[in-house]
Amino acid sequence: MTERGASSLRRSADRYCLGASHAQLEAGRLTIVVDEIGVPFPHRIKGNIIVSFDALQTTAFHLDSHHKHVWRPLAPRAHIQVAFDSPRQSWEGEAYVDSNWGAEPVESGFLGWQWSRASRNEETCVFYDVVERPGTKRGIAAAFDRKGGVRPLPAAPQHDAGKTLWRVERPYRSEGLHSGVIKTVEDTPFYARSLLKQTIEGQDCTAIHESLDVTRYERPIVQAMLPWRMPRRDLAPR
Repeated sequence: MTERGASSLRRSADRYCLGASHAQLEAGRLTIVVDEIGVPFPHRIKGNIIVSFDALQTTAFHLDSHHKHVWRPLAPRAHIQVAFDSPRQSWEGEAYVDSNWGAEPVESGFLGWQWSRASRNEETCVFYDVVERPGTKRGIAAAFDRKGGVRPLPAAPQHDAGKTLWRVERPYRSEGLHSGVIKTVEDTPFYARSLLKQTIEGQDCTAIHESLDVTRYERPIVQAMLPWRMPRRDLAPR
């Protein structure tokens, strides 16, 4: 999560370098080499991440009514292998890879959004609900398979998972009445990530959910706090 200046960025069609870290795409595999210094107390973060997938998803979605913000789920169903020397740890499991980009900052287009992803059979199901800056609500509900296929999902009813300790709201979609939070994974003044119980097309599943409050992100006190979680370094290492 290190923020860097333009001089630290180098990229080609299949390789992306940012500072001392880089990502390489080849033959259904994304290899990420991480070499960073953590904050607020300096410590080395170094290791490799390998994400394998059957096919890249080609479908992209406009998140806003003015078509300035785009979301593309690159590999909604993938496999991950993690091996770090510092801190020393390794594990593997299920992965998800997506990308967002836009013609303007996020805060120019949105008040916030709610997003969830759940694996069900051979598909990954995603609900993406955004609130645009005027207050207009838009939503995406889709299921993606391992081969790059996509189909629409019926929009499940929205429920309230309760606020986090930082009082971030967590609306989410599920057909079941007995769904809800299993664990809060990340809790910040403007963003929350949680593990949820969810029911989709009659099947119970476990989902990753994120809630973003852009109005909180804009506050000066939150902006002053960000460098303590994300270091800012302008120059690329030689």
